[in-house]
Amino acid sequence: MLSSQLTARVSIKAGLRGRLHCVRERVVSIGAIGLQRRSLLEAVSLAVGRTHTATRREHPLPGERPAKPKSVSVDQARHLGQLILVAEDDEVNQKVILRQLAILGHAAEIANDGREALALWRKHHYALMFTDLHMPEMDGYELVAAIRAEERGTRLPIIALTANAIQGEAARAIAAGMDAYLTKPLQLNGLKTALDKYFGEPETHVVNPMPTAPTAISSARKLDLTALRALSKNRQVTRPIGM
Repeated sequence: MLSSQLTARVSIKAGLRGRLHCVRERVVSIGAIGLQRRSLLEAVSLAVGRTHTATRREHPLPGERPAKPKSVSVDQARHLGQLILVAEDDEVNQKVILRQLAILGHAAEIANDGREALALWRKHHYALMFTDLHMPEMDGYELVAAIRAEERGTRLPIIALTANAIQGEAARAIAAGMDAYLTKPLQLNGLKTALDKYFGEPETHVVNPMPTAPTAISSARKLDLTALRALSKNRQVTRPIGM
């Protein structure tokens, strides 16, 4: 282990996808889901001061206003593993939900019906899907049934959207395989609450000499420590026991 007067720390956060945050000087956090060596190297580089990429603080400083979410492009969201797919046949509703997601700092691709959404899902990876329940060609119920029948491994979170506040339809949507249910027109606060369930800030698991959560340890074991040592030179990099 390398030594230095100041300790650089990288925190791996379970349940979060690839977000890199500078918490404070020499303390950086990154999501554990889909964590790759390059992303961790970037986090270490930032923590030890070799790069100075501007990143959003996890928590604002005392007296500082929380930063507004920064909008991201579809390509950026796809690279971060945070792209959302929206299956919606109404053009006005498409524009509304894209705008609402952008306000909340998210990017999405639009599918005009269930068949198009299924084809996109088969081709690309998405972190979350919103789907209207009533569409031509293939409705939301048929779409979720097809996805649940085909998916392997990680389950895609799917949130149902409908303008019909029919009694029992929410229960039907959940029984069909949806994970949540929202009624249109969407309210920004309700949409944010739903998004926070999948993109929110979970409990921090710190990479240090003490045992940490299994998710953080299993992700870190796949990393090349030689590369980390070379990157950090004479600065300290902490790691979990058992590597």
